[in-house]
Amino acid sequence: MDEKKRFFRLSLNLKKIYIFNLLIFFGCAAISPPPGGAEDKTPPKLLSSIPESGTYNLNGGLIVKLIFSERLDENIAKSSIRLLPFEKTPLELKVKKNIIEVLLPEVLKKNQTYQLIISREILDERKNKLDKTYQLAFSTGDSISTGEISGKVFNIKNRPTYVYLYNNYEPFDSVFFRKPDFYTETDDSGRYSFKFLENRDYSIIAHQGVSVPNKIDFNRTRYGLNSKSVLKLSESRFLDNVNIKLKNELTPFAVLSVQMRDERIGTVNFTNGFDLKNQKQNPEIKIFENQQNHYYTVTNFFQDSLSNVLNFYHKNLDVKQNHFLQVLNLSDTSNQIIDKKLTSIKKSEIDSIPPIIISPSQTKNIIFDGFDSINYIFNQPIIIFGKLDSIFEFFSDSTKITDFHLTHTKPNILTISNKNKLLDINNLSVKIFCNKIKSIDNLSMVDSIINISYEVQNKKRLGSISGQIINSRSMNNYVIGYMLENKKNNFTIKTDSSTNQFHVKNLNEGFWKIYAFEDIDNNTKYDYGELFPYVPAERFVNLNQIIEVRGNWENSENNIFFPIE
Repeated sequence: MDEKKRFFRLSLNLKKIYIFNLLIFFGCAAISPPPGGAEDKTPPKLLSSIPESGTYNLNGGLIVKLIFSERLDENIAKSSIRLLPFEKTPLELKVKKNIIEVLLPEVLKKNQTYQLIISREILDERKNKLDKTYQLAFSTGDSISTGEISGKVFNIKNRPTYVYLYNNYEPFDSVFFRKPDFYTETDDSGRYSFKFLENRDYSIIAHQGVSVPNKIDFNRTRYGLNSKSVLKLSESRFLDNVNIKLKNELTPFAVLSVQMRDERIGTVNFTNGFDLKNQKQNPEIKIFENQQNHYYTVTNFFQDSLSNVLNFYHKNLDVKQNHFLQVLNLSDTSNQIIDKKLTSIKKSEIDSIPPIIISPSQTKNIIFDGFDSINYIFNQPIIIFGKLDSIFEFFSDSTKITDFHLTHTKPNILTISNKNKLLDINNLSVKIFCNKIKSIDNLSMVDSIINISYEVQNKKRLGSISGQIINSRSMNNYVIGYMLENKKNNFTIKTDSSTNQFHVKNLNEGFWKIYAFEDIDNNTKYDYGELFPYVPAERFVNLNQIIEVRGNWENSENNIFFPIE
């Protein structure tokens, strides 16, 4: 009987050990995420702190526990959590699963509000960044500062962006040339805030490209200023909509290369795009022999479908000499003036090239029913032999059309005009008799006849946007708009100087965003502010809502409100 009892107890103990080992095995296995499935991209969040933010009468040497929503990466950077105002003794950090313990310095200033800044450098164990920068406040006295400055940084282009805040207690022109008193990183949308600030004057700047909290290198940093040089928190405990727009990274506008395609026709390639039809001054092209003072002026130049290419024709070049080209008075789409440097002209091994049509192509062309005109752009100036109307024939399916008119609008362009606004054209085809078209050098086109076909589509349905700018201090305001699916499809319009109303017509159907700015310096473009000498940025306001444009319909009452100051 005793042996049976011993055997029973032994079996029971073995079963317990087996079950215990199973629990340990599956318990340990449960720590790791299951294989497969979508990767966890959820950012960690700060859930709470012990003691809570807002605690008074804090003593030095206290351990603050920060509790997060996710288990954290243990390799935490010392700069990821900081104490403001700065103290000489650094913080000591210790990570325990989803908790960070922060040991404060033993000695803290009396009656001082301290901010504990938890930055987005903190990662969870899957390397996801913290969802935003957090600011906690503690005081060694019996009160906490309550001032707040917040806003949004625009044009951040999905890059880490930092906002520096300075106590403005020194000459203003030197305030940005030191380390900031406070700094924070924006969230992914560009939002930022500074909390628990004292009621005083501050200056603010946003930037990219400098390791915080180092001084800003303005020669290498993309930055933006606010429209106010001084933020007076002493007049208001809460300043919102302190918005900043970062400067665009502009490539200097210059000539990249000049290539002759034959002895008389050349191509100039530029760094940036431009619109030759929309220039404030008259562009000039000069060609120098061996960089000497003597030069030829090129009068025959034109732009084709490429926005950063200029074609020119000049017949007086001596092929035995080296030549240099200079472009003057040309501005790119950002209003940068062209660099005046001389650029060497690369010679061509071809004596001459025949005329060809570079636009439109011979296939896959689309026009809209009731079109006004079609331009045929050649690679060089051309001469027409015979009557213009004898060069082209037009057909809708197999029916010949005679309602079109042909003009030689520019030396290298022939234009077909739909003079009677003919509608209901099907499958337009154009026959061009090329033997009547020659270059200035009397070269004929390679093909004697070219057929170009078009698919005729229903005319695009166009809509419009209207509204008014309200509370602006200026009567010289502009509205900028762009299509969300294609930002190259955009507009700039000046509002009515007396009413600040605007009405933009002939917009493609789709979703649009708009913003307005006060053009203080009357240069028709937004100014981001300058430091040398200091000039504040112009005020701007983004309309938060997305505007839907529908064909034959006006989307009205899109009013843009500037903050009252």
